[in-house]
Amino acid sequence: MEQETLLRSATAWQRKHTSAKRLGEEIERYLAKQTGDLVRGDLAAQAFMELLPVGLRNFCSVERYAQGVLYITAEHGVYMHELYAARAEMLEMLRQRRPSVNIKEIRIGTGRKF
Repeated sequence: MEQETLLRSATAWQRKHTSAKRLGEEIERYLAKQTGDLVRGDLAAQAFMELLPVGLRNFCSVERYAQGVLYITAEHGVYMHELYAARAEMLEMLRQRRPSVNIKEIRIGTGRKF
């Protein structure tokens, strides 16, 4: 009996684990997370464009939203400077309008991709 126990413990690593998940469940979980990120990004972009002064709307755009950071692209350095001047105030207003989005920071760049 003791020999049989020893043999089983020696080959325990070969046994299949029952923690495997079905592929469909994993895909659904992944898509649910991605959809949530897309929705938060869309809400952040909409709220930012609503807060943006009318004179800047044609020269600035939301590049993307990732991990609490809203990336903004300004067409020219002048517009980027205007955004930098209003960044702290806009961030506070965004947090008040869309608390569920959890925007931590606004990063601003010119004409280039982040």
